[in-house]
Amino acid sequence: MRLISDNTTMASVLSSSFTVNTDSAPAGGSATAGTPVADPQEGPSGTLPFLSVQQPDLEGIITFSYNAVSVTPGSTVKYTITLSKLPTASLKIGVGGSGGFQITSPDSGVLEFLPTDSGLSQTVTVAASEGVASSEKTITQVMDFDSGKTTTGFRMVPASGTVKVGVLSDAQAHVFLYRENQRIIEGDSSAFKVSLSDAPATGTDVQISWSCNPDNLSFSTSQPLTLDSTNWDTYNSIFFSVPSSTSPTSPTGISYEVTCTFTFTSADTAYSGGALMIPNNYSSVAVVRSQCGLGTYGTDCAQCAIDKSCANGTALDCATGEYLVPQIHLCVSCPQGHDCTNFVYGIPVPCPPGSYSAAGSAGCTACVAGQACPLPVWTANAPVTCPAGTYSRAEAAECTVCPAGHFCPTTSAAPTACSAGEYSVEGQQLCSACPAGSFCPTTFDFPITCPPGTHSAENATACTSCGGGNKCPQLNTAATTYSCNAGSYVPEGTVAGCLLCPPGFECAIGKLTTKPVACSPGYYALGGATACTQCPAGYNCPNAYRGPEPCGPGTYSSAGAVKCTKCNAAYPCAGSANNLNVGDGVLCPGGFYCSGTGDAYPCPPGTSSGPDGGSTVNDCGLCSAGKYCPGGTKTSDELSCSTGHYCPAGSRFPHEHACPAGSFNTAADSTASSACTTCPAESFCPVGSRSSGQTCPYGHYCLAGARVPVPAAAGSYSGKTQGKSTNSFTTCDVGRYCPEGSQYAQRCPAGTYRTTTGGTRAEDCTDCPAGQSSPRLGHENTALPLLTCDAGYFCPARTISPQTHPCLRGTYTDSTGLSTSGGCSSCPAGKWCEEAVGGTFPPQDCPPGYYCPLGTASPVENPCPAGTYSNSYNLTASSECTQCPAGSFCLAGSTAPSGSCAPGYYCPAGSSTAYNTQCLAGKYYSSCGASDSGNCTACVAGSYCPIGSSSPLSCPPGKYSAASASTCTDCTAGSKCTGGTVTPTNCGVGFYSAAGASECLACPVGNYCDSATTTSTNLASKVCANGFVCNEGMDHVPASTADDCPKGHYCQGVGGSGGVQITSPDSGVLEFLPTDSGLSQTVTVAASEGVASSEKTITHVMDFDSGKTTTGFRMVPASGVLTVKMGVLSDAQAHVFLYTENQRIIEGDSSAFKDFLSDAPVTGTDVQISWCCNPDRSSSSDSSSGGDSDFLRPVGVSTLLRGAPPLMQPGPLLLLCSERLP
Repeated sequence: MRLISDNTTMASVLSSSFTVNTDSAPAGGSATAGTPVADPQEGPSGTLPFLSVQQPDLEGIITFSYNAVSVTPGSTVKYTITLSKLPTASLKIGVGGSGGFQITSPDSGVLEFLPTDSGLSQTVTVAASEGVASSEKTITQVMDFDSGKTTTGFRMVPASGTVKVGVLSDAQAHVFLYRENQRIIEGDSSAFKVSLSDAPATGTDVQISWSCNPDNLSFSTSQPLTLDSTNWDTYNSIFFSVPSSTSPTSPTGISYEVTCTFTFTSADTAYSGGALMIPNNYSSVAVVRSQCGLGTYGTDCAQCAIDKSCANGTALDCATGEYLVPQIHLCVSCPQGHDCTNFVYGIPVPCPPGSYSAAGSAGCTACVAGQACPLPVWTANAPVTCPAGTYSRAEAAECTVCPAGHFCPTTSAAPTACSAGEYSVEGQQLCSACPAGSFCPTTFDFPITCPPGTHSAENATACTSCGGGNKCPQLNTAATTYSCNAGSYVPEGTVAGCLLCPPGFECAIGKLTTKPVACSPGYYALGGATACTQCPAGYNCPNAYRGPEPCGPGTYSSAGAVKCTKCNAAYPCAGSANNLNVGDGVLCPGGFYCSGTGDAYPCPPGTSSGPDGGSTVNDCGLCSAGKYCPGGTKTSDELSCSTGHYCPAGSRFPHEHACPAGSFNTAADSTASSACTTCPAESFCPVGSRSSGQTCPYGHYCLAGARVPVPAAAGSYSGKTQGKSTNSFTTCDVGRYCPEGSQYAQRCPAGTYRTTTGGTRAEDCTDCPAGQSSPRLGHENTALPLLTCDAGYFCPARTISPQTHPCLRGTYTDSTGLSTSGGCSSCPAGKWCEEAVGGTFPPQDCPPGYYCPLGTASPVENPCPAGTYSNSYNLTASSECTQCPAGSFCLAGSTAPSGSCAPGYYCPAGSSTAYNTQCLAGKYYSSCGASDSGNCTACVAGSYCPIGSSSPLSCPPGKYSAASASTCTDCTAGSKCTGGTVTPTNCGVGFYSAAGASECLACPVGNYCDSATTTSTNLASKVCANGFVCNEGMDHVPASTADDCPKGHYCQGVGGSGGVQITSPDSGVLEFLPTDSGLSQTVTVAASEGVASSEKTITHVMDFDSGKTTTGFRMVPASGVLTVKMGVLSDAQAHVFLYTENQRIIEGDSSAFKDFLSDAPVTGTDVQISWCCNPDRSSSSDSSSGGDSDFLRPVGVSTLLRGAPPLMQPGPLLLLCSERLP
């Protein structure tokens, strides 16, 4: 049994899309598909993500009812655009074409298909302009025409998106080409059909030839096909079939297009002299391949294995960078932000924070310094380069803004602090110098302007007083005195600052004692002037403190005027300029008159004057006969009258007096209507004709003196004769109609016919009856057979093609000749029907994994519910799907169980996810395929098993557990627990520990640990009494004489080994409080009298008397116990002194150790110092490994002083704290 898939439904699975949702299964219950996961990064101790896969969307096809249509001038034709499925969002198709026709519907030029539409088809109406010649035009359809985006999930057939329009003039013969089927399935047959518009001349014929690309159609009709006077007006078939694609060179894909091009030859000049093939000389057919159903492959459609991809017809493993969606057996690209190198049951793993992956990557890549990989990680397909003013370390999830008071010249290095006198706010690449006139007390805030009376240079941290005897305005950079600039002044005795020179005055010198000088008459100044400005010609300056004011019309002025002067009559004087007319003899120009108001006025239209103008309008005379005068015309410049017109005296315009309609005039400068001549017969003369008339057009006649052509009566036409002088025309033929004024009889539109002569309009043509169609233009009689509506289609009255109106999706018909959509039946149960199903394209089998109730429109419309599957065809209800077996899970639409239950989970029968139910806390299951809770195993002692565990997790150091534990317990105080501990081990005497310890510590100096389970809290009560000595590791209560303080010594306080005492603090405990004013306290150490040179130890323990572990602080070294070597210096012995210059140092900086001796070496000898460091990083800025401290230990002294072993004071070990910037 085969699943037929064509270009309007199931596209190639390889190019399909599908939806993947990661969801979380709640503890102890089943998951519901479609719920977004809250944290897909969560590990085995929480909930795990599971995969919900929606069946891939099949490719949508956009088809046209015709590849080409034909239309006569002045009429319209329609075609439909059809989608194979509704879009998921608005899909717009722009429609437009070349000149000679218009798209009348849609009037906006854009069709819009919406997800909520009730139908899949919309109509385009094309109108041809009146009088357009026979030609071929192109209409282009563009998806998402007005949004500019590229629509995915749809494609056009043909891919070019074009429909050809043949404009059919009745003056020319035509060859009609018709395609029987828009699409055809491999192995089936169809036909092209050809007929002629007119019978070939006696003794001639028309021969049709063709070729196809790709050349894989098998034609049973021989070339050429001959049409003559016996078969020209019938549909002559060119039969072909499509073999199955077995050749490796055959077109690939689930469907493809075959385009056949047709040519014709004839000895008849009506066909050889420019005849067109209508509607086009080629036709495209969509060929659809037969396909196996989802989850099957090969020639026998065998069932695909659960771990294989079978989308391309062969069972294959997924490639690198892909993972398998099991229920559709499809390898898909690993999504961005995920790792598909190690995944469980087709579930990609989100990249860890600070890493990324592009779609199709096999693994994740760590972000480098200077970049960030934003959260959430599953959206990270590429690192984000940190913008200037930010920085990041490696594996950063976000870029950090450079803090105020620092600068970040690169995005990959830590911030650098600004120097004193510089500043920066957040996000700066460089520190800015504090500008002169401001000061910057801090590096992290904006500069502060120096107050008046102070000044500063650049990079100042404070402002400096100007001092006595100097003026120092705000923002001044030095304490100086200065003189006023030109244009300002200072009155006597004023030292506060300079004043701007006031309007109407000038301040030329600019000294402290200078006073402003008033402007002279005819001059002005607007303030701050160094000199007053003379008033310009055409202006007057009555007030020196205001700007120049322009002279009004009829007035004038010279430079330096205080007021304007009135102009003389008969002279033009527009104002705002010198009176150039006075005294130089310039009068008003010809064609104008000047009344003395200052303006020159043009003579009215129809008059003229000259050579000079006058003083009133009466000085303008009438324009001469045969001439015309627009306004302002000089007598010598009067203009000649135009042909087709005449001009009596006083004419104003060239076309003021036109020759009446029905007459003409070829001469210029005519003075009267008598110059106009009667229009001759066979011509017509509109108003103002310049020649002997225009030739009477086709479809009209013209008598002598005709004003307009008279149209031929409706129902007749003129043919190729123009310039007729009588009302004699040819009656309109059968199959045609002739509106008033026709040159040719127009053919009845496709879908209609006419059996009588004298038709006057398209409505006189009779509609083709319902159930039949007529693609031919000019159908003349009912004897010429009409085409019966095809199976899968219905044909209402006036249908053009037997495939114009397909049965809707979910319906079908095997009958032919249907007249309405109601004749289409619901698709049978167990089958699915796209549109236009029936006859050679029957309802298709419902594929495995799906069920098809009555009226199903898509093979993937009804998947078997999650928790079930089916490997059978033709299911009709969900109840026929098989329940998923225990130990497995079945995703929706599965053809077999989708996989085994995941480790740490169990799946009862009917499970829909690999993570159906978690093993309870304290249990685990390490294999796949558990079917119930009894498969889960108790957790072993020394380990713990959170809910959903796939294996026991060993207890970490400091913790222990019994069997079936869900968490580990802190090790008891006084004991130790190494990794995987079942029972804590006692510390033993001489040692102690706090709760959660992985190792026991030696009893500290000044305490004793006489119990095998001494805790850190016990130490507060186990303090060595006065008069006794308690060294490190003391394992009993001091009582014997061996524990007594030595003679000549006293033993008091806590913390030091023998020979030294802590004299401050006297309690032996330093306490730091949040309210302290300082961060340091002092310890005072006293050496006993007579003690020999030696090294002693002082131990510091945080929170000594409370037993708790302080958080937020650490000691250096990080062990939590700081040992200070105390060298007791005896004068009987030489010593080497060692000193470190800095206790701590920032990476990248430098420092030094310093050595000196207690005594001079013996003559001829020296002391040589060597050293080693751990870790050995003292000369490197490498910060990739190691702890927070470095140690320096000198390795030898070359000679002895005074014959006794020398000591290095205060000890041979120095701690250097190397700090890293954040």
